[in-house]
Amino acid sequence: MPLLPASFNATSLRATRHPGGTRFETASRLSRLATSFPGRSTLCASLLLIGSAWTNAAHALCGTPDPNYPYPTTVQVGSFPAVTTLKHVPVGQIMAHYDVDLVVSSVPGWANCASGSPNGQYGLTNPVTTLSPSGIDHVYATGIPGVGIRIRPASASNAYFYITPPPFAAPTPTTNVTLYAPRRLIVEFVRTAMGVGQGELTFDYETRFFIETRTAPTGSFHKIVGTALRTTLQQSTYFSSCHTPAADTRVDMGQAMIAEIKLGQAKEQAFSLDVHCEGMNPTVKPAVEVYLEGNAGRDGVLMLDGAGADQVAKGVGIAVTDEAGVALPLTKQSTVPLEWQSSRPNVERYRLSGKARYVATDDEITAGKADATLTYVLQYN
Repeated sequence: MPLLPASFNATSLRATRHPGGTRFETASRLSRLATSFPGRSTLCASLLLIGSAWTNAAHALCGTPDPNYPYPTTVQVGSFPAVTTLKHVPVGQIMAHYDVDLVVSSVPGWANCASGSPNGQYGLTNPVTTLSPSGIDHVYATGIPGVGIRIRPASASNAYFYITPPPFAAPTPTTNVTLYAPRRLIVEFVRTAMGVGQGELTFDYETRFFIETRTAPTGSFHKIVGTALRTTLQQSTYFSSCHTPAADTRVDMGQAMIAEIKLGQAKEQAFSLDVHCEGMNPTVKPAVEVYLEGNAGRDGVLMLDGAGADQVAKGVGIAVTDEAGVALPLTKQSTVPLEWQSSRPNVERYRLSGKARYVATDDEITAGKADATLTYVLQYN
C-alpha cells in the first residue's frame, strides 16, 4: 500500500542563552515578564532627639566647593569621534568604547564630607534621549542592527563614585574624601544580536547631576546635555543578517510502497537549504553552520508528526542524510557546516544539501499520512 505524500515546513526567530550571553538564532522548518505627650519630661526628650538628628545630618552632608571653580548649571557634551570601528566580540560584549569630554573649564570638588551616618545624596537622573530602550539594562538601541549604546558620566578622579550608569542615587561620602562633578562620558557600544550593521548614528542625550550639601540640603542640579551627538559606525567582521530567501522549504516525499520501504529501496528525495548572509564581502568567507532538531527515533531518522494518531502511518520514519549519505545529526551538540556558494554585492550565499527517504522503524508498517518536521538553527559570527 502507498504512503500519503509528506512534506517538510515554517519560519521563526528564537533566542537561546549560552555561557557567553544571549545568542539570537534564526530557526526555520523544513516541509513550513495620636501619640500624646502627657508630661514635660517626655516633651524635653523629644526635643533632644530632634536636635541630635539635625546635628548628624549637618555633619554628613558635604561642604560647598571652592567658588573659584564653579560647575555650570548646564554642561555640554563634546564631540564623538567621526568614525567608530566595531571589533568582533560575542553577543552581549563591548565592540567599541571611548571617553567623550564634557565642555567645562573647571570641575569643582565637594569636600569636607564628615564621617557618620550619610544623610545626603548625590547621583544622576534618568536620562532623556532620542534613543529607544534595547531591553538590556542601561543599554539603548541605536537603530543600527545589533548595536546598543551604554553611557556613563564619570569624574576625572574618584571613578568609583560613578560605576553605575544613570539613573542612580547614592549616599554622599563619609570618609572626608572629595566628590568631584562629572568631567566626561564613558561610551560603550554593545553587541545586542547576531546580525550587526553599520551606518551613521545621531542622537540627543541629557541627564542631571545632583548633590545635597550643607548649604543646599534639597540638592543642586546641573544639566549634562548632548545635542545631535554623531558618529559613523563601521565594521568588517559581522554579517548584518543571514536568512533563507524562500519563505518555506518543502520537500515533497511523494508516495512510497510499503514493500519498497521494508527492502530499503524507497526513493530518495534531494533537498537543499539556501542561506543568504548580508553585510560584508570578506576575502576569507566566515563559517556559517546549522544544528538540526527534530523528533528523532535514532540518529538521522525523524519520527512522523502525530505518530500514534489515527490516519498517521506506523512503523516508518524519514531518514535525512548529507549528499554523501552520512546521517545528519539531530541535536544541538552537533553542527553541520554550510558550503559557501558564491558572492554578489553585499551578499554571501551558502547552502546545505541533503537527501530524505522513507525507512522502516518497525517490522510492521501500516499506510497513512507520513509527514515529518526538521528545524534548523543558523549559527554565524
